[in-house]
This record gives sequence, C-alpha cells and structure tokens, in this order.
Amino acid sequence: MSSTLQPSLQLYRSIRRLHKRLPPALRAVGNGYVKDEFRRHSNADPAFVPGFIQEWARYRDMLQRQVSESPFEPNTSRGLGRKLEEQELNALNDQQLGQLHALREATRGKLTDSQ
Repeated sequence: MSSTLQPSLQLYRSIRRLHKRLPPALRAVGNGYVKDEFRRHSNADPAFVPGFIQEWARYRDMLQRQVSESPFEPNTSRGLGRKLEEQELNALNDQQLGQLHALREATRGKLTDSQ
C-alpha cells in the first residue's frame, strides 16, 4: 500500500469505529457519507490529499470528544456536531454547498424517521 493511502485508511477506519457509537440513524448516514468521500478521493491529485486528511482528522477528533464527553439519547443527535462559521461556509464552492445541503437533509430525514 502506498504511503499516501496508509494514513487515509487508518483515518477511515477510526472514523467508522467512532460511528458505531452514534445513534443508528446517524450512523447509517455517516457511514455512507464517509465511505463515498474516501472512495471518491482515493485517486485524487496528491496535492489535495493532505487537506483532505486534515479535514477528516478534524472531524474524527471532534466526534471523539463529543461521543466521549456528551452522553446522548439513542435516537437523537443532541450533543453531536457543530455549526459552521460564516467564513467556513463562504469558503465552500457550489458543489460543496450542494453536498452539505444534501447531507443536512439526509440527517434531518433520518432523525425524523427514527423518533
């Protein structure tokens, strides 16, 4: 396995392990999304790999803190996630905004269905 794939594979696996601690509905959405993103970027330009890994590592670290520190009910998302800052939203391109919107709608639907 190449040196650029090894850290991303370890990161992917650690995220999937953390997802096991999420409410079932969010786990399903999260697993699908992370799987799709890592597959889509498996052949990415090497110049983009460090940024990709850095952002997913930030997600992993945030999720690790949240599932460790904040108990939540099995079918709710209380205590999970964070709001994006305006500067973060402004930095997203149209495709990323579309993905963010789709992810938001998917999680809303899953939470509504499971309650």
